[in-house]
Amino acid sequence: MAVTNINKMMLDRPVWEQLSFAPVVGFGGTNIVDDGERYIYTYFQTSTTAAQFWRYDTWGDTWQQLASPATTTGTISSMAYSKSHGKVFSGKVYGTVWMVVGNGATIYFYKYDIATNAWATMSIANIPASFNTDCYLVYPDISGN
Repeated sequence: MAVTNINKMMLDRPVWEQLSFAPVVGFGGTNIVDDGERYIYTYFQTSTTAAQFWRYDTWGDTWQQLASPATTTGTISSMAYSKSHGKVFSGKVYGTVWMVVGNGATIYFYKYDIATNAWATMSIANIPASFNTDCYLVYPDISGN
């Protein structure tokens, strides 16, 4: 017996689904990055002097608040995820989220370890401290990740 495709053009197609709303409202400086598998990490800049860091579980449609970096003063930020760095917890290697955040006068550089839920301040040198409208952090991960 021959199989017949009975789908109708513009009728049988994937549809949008409403997911859980973000837990806080962010403005300039808010940034997201995903791990390529399950989680989306979001740095919500909630004011020029405060921020919160959250993880969204795409499988469970839930938000979890995580530790925030030491300094949350900013108007611009950028993050990159790396699977090749990070600690081992219960036999699983967890990645790292790298972040730069600035406010037009000062730039901060952080590394977030997913396994330990902890931020570390990284050394930063020779970066102009005046960027406040655009930035992008790129991290070259090892091949295949």
